[in-house]
Amino acid sequence: MLLLIVNLFACGDKSTDTGTETTDTNTTDTADTTETDPCAPLEGLDGIGMTGEIIFADGTEAQGNVRVQMCNADTCYVAKWGDSGFCFPEGTLPSDMPYAFDIVPTIDADKYANPLTILTPTESFALTSPLVIPEFTHTGPTDTDFDAGNGLVVSNLDGTTETIMSTSIDLESGGLPLEHVAPEKVLAGWYFGPFDTHLETGATLMWSNENIVSGTTYQIHNGDYENQSWQITESTASSDGVLEVPMGLTILSSLLITE
Repeated sequence: MLLLIVNLFACGDKSTDTGTETTDTNTTDTADTTETDPCAPLEGLDGIGMTGEIIFADGTEAQGNVRVQMCNADTCYVAKWGDSGFCFPEGTLPSDMPYAFDIVPTIDADKYANPLTILTPTESFALTSPLVIPEFTHTGPTDTDFDAGNGLVVSNLDGTTETIMSTSIDLESGGLPLEHVAPEKVLAGWYFGPFDTHLETGATLMWSNENIVSGTTYQIHNGDYENQSWQITESTASSDGVLEVPMGLTILSSLLITE
């Protein structure tokens, strides 16, 4: 008898959604070798599902090296892996509530980013293109101004962590699925690490970019994993085309700047 136990782990302070599958294998000639599709709909449940493909920035498949989870206010649901990528089988996710859609690389935690977005799915859906997990491109201490890349400087970090990491993201080439803002409205985006680090005092953001228009008000969206929501701050660009957000960043996670 072969006993296979699958444990599903969730990060954060929420309770963990776990699942156990037991497979009995009879070695006689009459053994049933039918394989169960891990992504098949769950009978008797009315929740929705979700599917998608995830790859690392170098093009390699993420399957087996990534935990994919959807976390609501009560618990986290961890995806299964099928032939075509990850899946939350039809019936898994209660609909019409916000989720933190979280991609957690389980290898090289200091190398790969931790993509996070907030979704409120009303029906089952699939990602239309692979979600790319990029590598961090900027690393530095938290006791000085930090160059986050693509013109963003982060200051007044409180030393919660010894090292901060970041990488700018390109939504057009495999970014996060977004609901609350049209992708064409996003001027720039970043992932920060260590993921979901809460700062005791908000950090200052200063962004310089040729697309900034003096006197225009922009929104800064910061992903809040625990509350399944985007923290949104507004700021108006200065006369010299610099966007500054004093004491604006309180969580190290996904960050978007929109028109």
